[in-house]
Amino acid sequence: MSHQAFMQLTGAGFTEEQTEALLEVYGDERASYVTRDDLDRFATKEDLERFATKEDLQAFATKEDLLALREEMQAFATKDDLLGFATKEELQAMELRLTLRFGGMLAVAVAIVAAISRL
Repeated sequence: MSHQAFMQLTGAGFTEEQTEALLEVYGDERASYVTRDDLDRFATKEDLERFATKEDLQAFATKEDLLALREEMQAFATKDDLLGFATKEELQAMELRLTLRFGGMLAVAVAIVAAISRL
């Protein structure tokens, strides 16, 4: 504690031992007091107003909403169901094969028309 407090207590008739013991107890007790710095660490009303309110949260889906959505989605195709479909690469390869076949058939058709026109 402060020298001033020590002097006041000894001036009031306390012995040095009593004064030291009293100041030690008082000092220990005062250390447990809440200070302004301690209070500044807590959220203020303005801080709390920035958080979502109960009304704000009502706009979001609930657990029950998500479970109902999951059940609805199970009616649609799953990943395993889609495995039988062609991939983009497979479709591109098929497109190339069909283009080559169509080109071959067109060449044969032109040759047939040319042969018929010479007769």
